[in-house]
Amino acid sequence: MVAPRHPNPFVCSAGIPASPLMCTRPDLHGTITANTRAQLNTMTWAQIRAWTKLLIAADWLEATNHRLSFRGFEESWFCSQQTCRKENSEAFAGQHAAHGTSFFVLDEASAIPDVIFDVAEGGMTDGEPMIFAFGNPTRSSGRFYEAVCGKSRHIWNHRSIDSRTSALTNKPLIEEWIDQHRLDSDFVRSGYSAFHPMLRRVSSSTCSA
Repeated sequence: MVAPRHPNPFVCSAGIPASPLMCTRPDLHGTITANTRAQLNTMTWAQIRAWTKLLIAADWLEATNHRLSFRGFEESWFCSQQTCRKENSEAFAGQHAAHGTSFFVLDEASAIPDVIFDVAEGGMTDGEPMIFAFGNPTRSSGRFYEAVCGKSRHIWNHRSIDSRTSALTNKPLIEEWIDQHRLDSDFVRSGYSAFHPMLRRVSSSTCSA
């Protein structure tokens, strides 16, 4: 569970888990989703394909526009895309790997419906299951918020990344935005500092890594 603040390159992070897991977990089953079809296709899945090409074992895997599979075991060892619309929640059901790993990657998780989290967690009952959720903290409710700052934070391994202290961000630009919008504005809170919006009474220790 990672709650970065843009412009941290967290889409890159969302693309990282799939390929190494594919190389190290026989008979793996995985599902990759994001808040919109466009995000899933042009950002999240594009990063998965990019990271796959960088692997030493890249020739073990076959990456298409919608599926990543282990060569020679395409029907039993793979991960694939799935949209996260509420009416599509049943598509996340039934994913199990009793003798392997079942995993889900949820990108831009603040905007992913709670029912998707609920159904995905139903696949955590056997094998070596995993859920990776990434996103900016754009909402002060929902399962992603609960996992980072709310009632479920004690059962998730979570990290909050503040753009103001990240080595990869444009510090002068962030300071300019802080001067313009104020440090306690929701624009800065959910976009660049370490808090979800509208939680001004939450201390930094509550929502930090």
